[in-house]
Amino acid sequence: MQLATASNLTRHSELGQRAWSNIILMSIETLKKIEGLRTTPAKKLVGVADGTLHEPEGVLFNVQVEVENFKLLTDIVLMDTDEYPVTLGRPFLATSKAQINLEHK
Repeated sequence: MQLATASNLTRHSELGQRAWSNIILMSIETLKKIEGLRTTPAKKLVGVADGTLHEPEGVLFNVQVEVENFKLLTDIVLMDTDEYPVTLGRPFLATSKAQINLEHK
């Protein structure tokens, strides 16, 4: 297994492999609610913000994500967790110029 981080982006792209720099994490439970998606076995570990490494259950490549009129192709990494159904990565948020309102109600 290889760690998917931005630091090894060049090495991965030279080898013709995906670097997973622009990913969305999704739980297996959320995937079960969506029909027609085909998963591919994952061959990299995912490092998360708390510094821990996780082995994904699989990956969905080139999934079209639509938010209002904006469409973007991204990869979705499937994790065995029920803590968060979907987690957007920073590169995805930057590419889509997302604005997040963290106001508590």
